[in-house]
Amino acid sequence: MKHFLMMVYVAGFAALHYASTLVVFGKYLYLAILLVATVIAWKVSFASRKMIG
Repeated sequence: MKHFLMMVYVAGFAALHYASTLVVFGKYLYLAILLVATVIAWKVSFASRKMIG
């Protein structure tokens, strides 16, 4: 199930990448979207987890 969800995310970013080539300043908009997605992914992945006990 995790692999399928990852494929959905990758397909979404592939669609955004293709759409960005159709817009005049699309590369820069896509770069901003990827930057925000990377920051969010890092914060979620490496959030501090408090030890119980």
